[in-house]
Amino acid sequence: MDDLFSTSLKEDPAAKQRAIAAVILGLIGGTSAIQPLIAALGDPNQNVRWCAALALAEMGSPARESLTAALESPNKRIRRHAKYVLKSLDEPGTKSHLLMRVLYSGPGSIYFQTLAVAMAMAISIWRAMTARSEEEEGGGGGGH
Repeated sequence: MDDLFSTSLKEDPAAKQRAIAAVILGLIGGTSAIQPLIAALGDPNQNVRWCAALALAEMGSPARESLTAALESPNKRIRRHAKYVLKSLDEPGTKSHLLMRVLYSGPGSIYFQTLAVAMAMAISIWRAMTARSEEEEGGGGGGH
């Protein structure tokens, strides 16, 4: 399923759709989401770039190696955003500043404010569901 969102992030002509794909890839997580998100740091639309940056920041340590490699990219946008995400992984409070950049980035920011809030809520729900699923599997609690 992440292939669908990776393709959308790379090829969809609508910036809003690419931003949504970045958010969803961040929620899905996993190593297969990292490279498409790093490529999106070079997107021509700043909202897409910041959504990809926030998604990578949420992924945390698994993205660190690829972000470090991205510092050598020929694309200035990718280098700048990779540096910013790496900083967010190392300094408490920077991730909240990154979220604020998404909230207030350019035209249509109301849409992206809603998207960022939805992303934060979805991450919380995803984590709760994952924790519950792990508890159920570990608890050996049979079916209903």
